[in-house]
Amino acid sequence: MAAQWQPAVLLIATVIVYLPSLRAGFIMDDNAMLTDNPLIAAADGIGRFWYTAQPANFFGPVTASTLWIEWRLWA
Repeated sequence: MAAQWQPAVLLIATVIVYLPSLRAGFIMDDNAMLTDNPLIAAADGIGRFWYTAQPANFFGPVTASTLWIEWRLWA
């Protein structure tokens, strides 16, 4: 019987721990990677992430591609 309430306690604890992150804004390099990067909004940006050295300040094409796709979905 005791094991039935443990998942609920774990879920509630997780929600409580992450609640402050809902008020968080941009951090560290978010402006450089997203809002200040013209390739995120460019129609051919995803190809340029993978097949050129542009921009050099990105961690990699997977991160850039994810941001490019998210820009299209939610912008």
